[in-house]
Amino acid sequence: MADDQKPKQIADEDRPLKLSDLKAADLSKLPATARMVEDLASYRSKAEGAFGSVARDMQKAAERHRALVEPSVSVSRALAQLSATPDMLSKARLVPGFDITSALKPSAGLTRIMEEHNRITSGFMASAKSLERLQAQIQPPTIAQLGFRAVEVTALRAAELERFTMPAAGAFAAQFKGIDPSHLFPTSRLLGVDFERTVRAAEAIRTPWIEATNAVASLARFAELESLGRAIRLPMAYSDEVAGALRASLGDWRDPITRDVTTLSELSVRTEFYIERGLNRDLTDLPEDAFEDSLDVTEIRTDPPPLVALYGLPVVGSEELELEAGFLRNNQAHNWLQRFETQLRRFIDEQMTAAFGEKWPERRLPNNMLDKWLEKQKRDPNRDRHNKIIIYSDFTDYETIICKRDNFKEVFSSFFNKEEHFRESMQRLAVPRIEVMHARIITQDDELFLFAELRRLTNQIMRRH
Repeated sequence: MADDQKPKQIADEDRPLKLSDLKAADLSKLPATARMVEDLASYRSKAEGAFGSVARDMQKAAERHRALVEPSVSVSRALAQLSATPDMLSKARLVPGFDITSALKPSAGLTRIMEEHNRITSGFMASAKSLERLQAQIQPPTIAQLGFRAVEVTALRAAELERFTMPAAGAFAAQFKGIDPSHLFPTSRLLGVDFERTVRAAEAIRTPWIEATNAVASLARFAELESLGRAIRLPMAYSDEVAGALRASLGDWRDPITRDVTTLSELSVRTEFYIERGLNRDLTDLPEDAFEDSLDVTEIRTDPPPLVALYGLPVVGSEELELEAGFLRNNQAHNWLQRFETQLRRFIDEQMTAAFGEKWPERRLPNNMLDKWLEKQKRDPNRDRHNKIIIYSDFTDYETIICKRDNFKEVFSSFFNKEEHFRESMQRLAVPRIEVMHARIITQDDELFLFAELRRLTNQIMRRH
């Protein structure tokens, strides 16, 4: 029997590993699994880097080709003249000694254009073939290559899922109402628990989420997520009271991040950093499916931030290839961040222009920031497409501009109440944003920071606008 099963085991271990195989695992408690996910993220980064270099070559070739074939004013004039050539040639044939071969011979300039066209076309086709070869060569690592066995992955998932169950029908609402207030999280105590709303939201979760041995902790956790969803949408979202309650659950992020954030790409290190800042990880201690459902039903994450209603659609890049299930949350986070940053720049520019005029960057930016923007503009081959210098700002610039003492006092205090409240939101976003923008795996902790703060910020801007 063992011999009969051996080929199947090998086949399982040789199949490509998907992150969905690990989705139920608590990575902070399973270092081996965390390392496996890191290896997968590294594979994806390398693969995308290889594909990206070829794609960039193809894009550059396409741009050169477009510039070549789009006629300039002088070329358009020459083409217009060329349209009269047949008539001119018919008259020229009547001239003694007329050489039609010489007349039709392309000029040196046209010859160069044709040669460049052929060279670009050849390069474009070569890049396309290179991309095909890469797609054929680069394959996801197998479970065995990552030092894990399929049976171990299955066991990890099973062990995690055994902790959780679906709530008992009928007793669910009574359990919520019976929670001792001392077991509630800070935001739940501040806002109170809307039991009917919380029960309706919890009933929408279709996967196990109640801890079999500690139902009270699960109920209190969900009540806090629901309260967080309400708090970030309140008119008082940036009040001292709400900021303090969020700080007790999400950590204190008022002080600048002084460590090198590149050291936080390792999942276990980042988790430790979040705990040091004060994140209560009980909030994210759920199977992945249940946590994703919780973000949606509590409205911490629903549709992308609504600033598009004010500032229009952002510039979105080309569609990405369909990714496996484990990367879907990265894509959604990237979508939210891209929209948010594009529209936050427009918000800053609009508010500062209204207060100080079109030339506000010359008068109200912190020292040296305008010089950095101008330098980036100078290096940008597409600078003529942009009519606002703020397009060259970095993520860290937003906080610096808004929290500059005179700017905040005269322009932004009506939106965010205190400088430290806005700074804390941006600090919470900083680390998960780096992971998302570098196509690295994000954790449930990262998701909670991202979606809660993006929703809180954008709702506040919309409300005060």
